[in-house]
Amino acid sequence: MDSPTHTLFKVGHVNAQLLSEPCHFGEVKSVMELHEPHIMAVSGSWLKTHISSCDVDLPGYVLLRHDRISLGYGGVALYVRNDLRCRCVASSDRPRAYLLRPEFLFVLLGVGSTAILLGVVYRPPKAGFWSDVEEALLDVNVYYYRIILAGDFNINWTVQSSPRTTLSDFFDAFNITPVHFDPANHVRTPHSTIDYICSIGLHCVSSSQIYQPIISKHDVLFASFELNVPNYIETAVARRDFRQLDPLRFNAELGSIDWEHIARLPDVDDMVETLTTRLNGLRTIVQKKCGKPWFDAGLKAIIRERNRAWRRYRRLGRSDVLMEFKRLRNHLPDAARNVMAAYYRAKLTGCAPAQAWRILRSLSVSSRTQDSFMLPVDVHTLNEGFVRGGGHVATSALRPTVGVAPEERLYLTDVDACKVVTAFKRARSNARGADGFGLDQLWLCLP
Repeated sequence: MDSPTHTLFKVGHVNAQLLSEPCHFGEVKSVMELHEPHIMAVSGSWLKTHISSCDVDLPGYVLLRHDRISLGYGGVALYVRNDLRCRCVASSDRPRAYLLRPEFLFVLLGVGSTAILLGVVYRPPKAGFWSDVEEALLDVNVYYYRIILAGDFNINWTVQSSPRTTLSDFFDAFNITPVHFDPANHVRTPHSTIDYICSIGLHCVSSSQIYQPIISKHDVLFASFELNVPNYIETAVARRDFRQLDPLRFNAELGSIDWEHIARLPDVDDMVETLTTRLNGLRTIVQKKCGKPWFDAGLKAIIRERNRAWRRYRRLGRSDVLMEFKRLRNHLPDAARNVMAAYYRAKLTGCAPAQAWRILRSLSVSSRTQDSFMLPVDVHTLNEGFVRGGGHVATSALRPTVGVAPEERLYLTDVDACKVVTAFKRARSNARGADGFGLDQLWLCLP
């Protein structure tokens, strides 16, 4: 059975408590192999700078670390599936002296054509300064509509307290929705809810949790979000680059080639391959994602106003300032969409059709179907059959249409002249064939 072309975006979180310990790492590895998350957020990694990433490497994933360099145990990490584009955009300070402050790491993910801001947060017990997380989120939340936060906040959601009120205000101000889990921390009775996976702009389809006591007293959490993730497509291509060809070096290489060896090769393709490989070998090129050319000064001004409103609210605590922050927060995505639409509308106006389609494909508005579609006959054979054979195509020319649903297959039937004339007269197009004839000229030839 063919694998699906898309899957839901799956995020996991685990408080590993010494990830480099073989038993802990082995359990984390087995859980990830079983559930296959796209992202595994690790809080309480307990990794130090002297521990090599090779000791905790997982096949198919890229490890991003933010270790605590001071005394004590903490630190965060992210396992990112290696077919996702990612880059670090923010992280907490790492002072030499330990301070009771949250530790976090924010990365920007490219999932297909969608950008996601993802952060992992570890707040040590009794730590303050939750405003560090708020400030970081304000700084990096520029034009990302989809945000996911995961981590061990050490704030019990089921017990009213000052930290719980701060977290609730944070969720409300940033329009964050926490995914529902049963109490996942089993250190003492009653069990507590201090581990979180939260989202902005993404709907959680399903969630689950697993108790793995070998790892820690925290459940492993998983949440699947309503976002189609295309199966891995290799973006690195091997090609020859002739743009910076050095004529002097090229002539020197020609003089040093063993031409007798090339002449003895049995096939001309082997000769060409050997010659071009010697003169200009294959180079691996990784396609880079372009920036946001439509992101202008107006959007940056809205972001500055939004950030200023949030800081005023944190300082004054006034409800009118909070409402102003929420207004600017909700206005930013609409303004970004309008600016982007205006930019591409101006770019598409008056451009050639081929260029317009290239722009649309770059936006993933139009893309070729992923399904393998194949006509039952070659296109040239099909044309010959209609032009010379009266619509008949030899059975020997037919080929199977594997991967095409029966209702989508092309079946050849007899077509009379009246139907052809009617179809031509209904058509409206300015296109011209290879012979230069258009529809208006073909109409003159029809009875």
